[in-house]
Amino acid sequence: MHRRIDLLTGITFIAFALFIFWASFDIQDFSSIGVGASFAPRLVAVLFVMVGAAIIFLGKNQKSLPAEDTSLKKEHSKGLVGLPAAFLTITLMATYGFLLKYLGFIIASSFYVFFQILILNKSSKKTYFVFILISIISTILIYFIFYKIFGIELPENILK
Repeated sequence: MHRRIDLLTGITFIAFALFIFWASFDIQDFSSIGVGASFAPRLVAVLFVMVGAAIIFLGKNQKSLPAEDTSLKKEHSKGLVGLPAAFLTITLMATYGFLLKYLGFIIASSFYVFFQILILNKSSKKTYFVFILISIISTILIYFIFYKIFGIELPENILK
């Protein structure tokens, strides 16, 4: 059952990504540096495809549990799956987009990554400290890649 739900969720993410990517062609670029207004929606579309593919892949490779082992099924089924996880992810992304201009890239993205990990984590073992570390380190790494390599100014932190 979970395999079908994961497949449907992954396909939904990929379809949404294709729509975002297609819609980004209507955005006019006024930038002379090569990275314009259509860059962010296309990047989000690529991220959606990656998340959708990961959901499909992980769901496909998920081990089937024997019908008589209800304790393992209970342990395995914890966490959000399927369309509720997809809708919560979309809501989280919209909230992230709204808060980005107020909190800045590093703070808003760290919160986003942390909560996205919680949504996608299906294990009952939630190691919050590791999730926080992953959130902060990956956000800072992305910030420096965009700032130093691409020369793109991201929304500043509210602490500055």
